[in-house]
Amino acid sequence: MDSSSSSSSSVNIDDVDDLLDINLIIHMKSLISLLKQTLCSECNHLWDGSPSIKTRNGLYMHVESICSNCGCITHLYSSPQVQDGRRREINARLELGATLCGLGYNGIIKLLGALNLPPSIQQRKYSETQEFILNYVEKCQEQSMIAAVEEAIAETGGARELTVSGDSA
Repeated sequence: MDSSSSSSSSVNIDDVDDLLDINLIIHMKSLISLLKQTLCSECNHLWDGSPSIKTRNGLYMHVESICSNCGCITHLYSSPQVQDGRRREINARLELGATLCGLGYNGIIKLLGALNLPPSIQQRKYSETQEFILNYVEKCQEQSMIAAVEEAIAETGGARELTVSGDSA
């Protein structure tokens, strides 16, 4: 039996953006190796520069690479900002995922250490993001309850006297 397999699938052009809207863990040496195989957009020579980390905030990194031939600067941002404009999406996703899995701050630190990733955000920023997540969850819960009430009213023909029971979950 052949241990290698190939799969062919067609991807709709409209779906490409969705397929590329993901986060990856990339080893820095692999990134540098890839850069050395690319042409500079300014001078069209093979890139032979030095990348440097300009900003690091939790898992977010801003890497700057400078072409040694012409000095062209290229920026790589590892994550966009969330809609409130202060937090990086990758850090918010890390904390949301950790919360859903029952990991606290120390659990995140252990997980990132095992994956050889930079330490996460500081305890203070972790607490701020936890508060942000809690506020968002509470807002979603409220919207869900409003929608459920409206649906129940519609199902009863507009009657507003409803009996509600819960399962204490």
